Amino acid sequence: MKKLFTFLTLALFSIVVNAQETTKLIDYPTTKDGITLVSLKPATEGEGTTETTDVSYSTVKVKNVSTDCIKFGKSIKMDDNEKYYAELSVEGGFKSGDVISITGCYNNASEKNAAIAFYDQNKTNLWTTNNFLNTNDTSVEPTAQTFTLTADAEKLFIGRSGNTGTCILELTITRAETPTPPVGTVTDVLTSVGLGATATGGNSYADFTGKTFTSNAVYAANMSAGNVDAIQLRSNNSNSGIVSTTSGGKLKKVS
Repeated sequence: MKKLFTFLTLALFSIVVNAQETTKLIDYPTTKDGITLVSLKPATEGEGTTETTDVSYSTVKVKNVSTDCIKFGKSIKMDDNEKYYAELSVEGGFKSGDVISITGCYNNASEKNAAIAFYDQNKTNLWTTNNFLNTNDTSVEPTAQTFTLTADAEKLFIGRSGNTGTCILELTITRAETPTPPVGTVTDVLTSVGLGATATGGNSYADFTGKTFTSNAVYAANMSAGNVDAIQLRSNNSNSGIVSTTSGGKLKKVS
């Protein structure tokens, strides 16, 4: 019986590794999507509530420039008959690992307390920012603060924690869509020894699994167990070959 064999001295596998991508779920002030302002006080007569402007889209002076913001004139309340907050929502809810970034300020002639508190749908406080900077000092440059969610949340509710008008200048919530591997193209140089062949392996063919080289890819092979000079594969009527069982990216080419 005639047997056909394929000999490869080196097998070059180029793995294209994807960079981490993020999706912005909330992206204020670029868009107001996903943000609902709620500002209700008890009705002056009878039952029910009356709308107020205590939570509103407004402006605040930052370095003497009027800057768009979400302004909270009252501290957060989530009672049945009195509500002062902004509700954040996104399809499917927020997930553990989502990253909140918020930049805020207040503008007052005296020093006050002005922060933003984050709650989930169960009215559990998840995070309260540090006190924002007072832009009444025209040299002040507000800076971002960040927090990573440690549990899923159907919705988020945010409001003032402090004793003066508090403004959100920027608010983003982002979600990582892929793992964070190295960026770029990584070339794996596969050798018979690296795949598991040994000089004492004889002429038999064997399965080799769990082999790694430069990239995060994991390889398996069925090849000659004893040819250390080249990768020897059967080329007819067999399961001999090399596969990538875990790529860590996209397999670009084999040469």
